Formats: sequence, C-alpha cells, structure tokens
Amino acid sequence: MKLLACIRVLRKADQGGALVEFSLVFPFMVALAVGAADFARAYYVGIELVNIAHTGAAYGSYIVTISPNSSSAISTAASQVTPSVPGVVFNMPTATVVQECSDGTNASASATLPPTAICTLPAIIVYKIQVTASATYTTIMPWPGIPSSFILTRTATMRGCDGTGQC
Repeated sequence: MKLLACIRVLRKADQGGALVEFSLVFPFMVALAVGAADFARAYYVGIELVNIAHTGAAYGSYIVTISPNSSSAISTAASQVTPSVPGVVFNMPTATVVQECSDGTNASASATLPPTAICTLPAIIVYKIQVTASATYTTIMPWPGIPSSFILTRTATMRGCDGTGQC
C-alpha cells in the first residue's frame, strides 16, 4: 500500500522536469549556435574575397593604361587589403590582363602597349582585367558530411581603357 502511494506522489511531482528537458535540448542548441557562427564566418570570408578581387581589378583598370604587363603589380595591390581572420589562409591573388576589342572579338592573352589587336570600327581596343582571390577555410568544428577544410574562390573582372586612354 505504501508503495502505491509513493508512486502516486512521484507521478504528480514535476520537480526537475525542466532540467531534464533542458539537458536534452541543450546539445542541439549549442550545435545550432556553433553552426550559425561557422556559416557566418565562411560568409564573411567570401565577402572579404570579393573585396580583394574588386580592389585588384579596380587598380588594374587604372594601371593597365600605363603598363599593360602589370599582372604582378595588380596581384600585389589586391593582397594589400587582405584581412586577418583566424583559421583562414588567404592565398596570393592572381591577375590576368587580356587585350580584346570592345565588341568582345579578337581576344588576345598578350597585353602590350601599344595594342596589337585589330578591331573593326566602331570597336576599340580595351583591356580586360580578371583578378581571382582564394582562401583555405577551416571550420570551427568538424561537421558530418562537410569537409573540415575547403577552398573559397571569388573572381572580379573589369574592363580597362586602351593604350590611348579611350574607354
């Protein structure tokens, strides 16, 4: 009889129920918060890579009128805006300068001054500057189905002026 009375009292008591529920839900909430932070960090690195590529391409569209063979100078200028993010290794940006007609024809990998491409009027010779920035991203913690380290890459392309200053 006493046993049945004890069971009835225990069934009606709700002390500690919230603690049990919290202990069951807490690991999932922590994983969700860390996952959101990891995703936000990767998104931030992607934005910084876009900034690096755009800075290099903008600098290249300016400098190409002076020195078309300036891929290394463009890469160096782009690397100047590289931020410091823990756990992320930013690679040296790569720049490519291509000479082509403004209508998209006669693309040539040789960027020279004066320009050597032959365009049919009204097309003019322009330089296309492409800068690619990449970084090796390492996640905060290992996630199932996602590699713990991967490469993020962003590319920006701008058209510069030709050797005579026409754009």
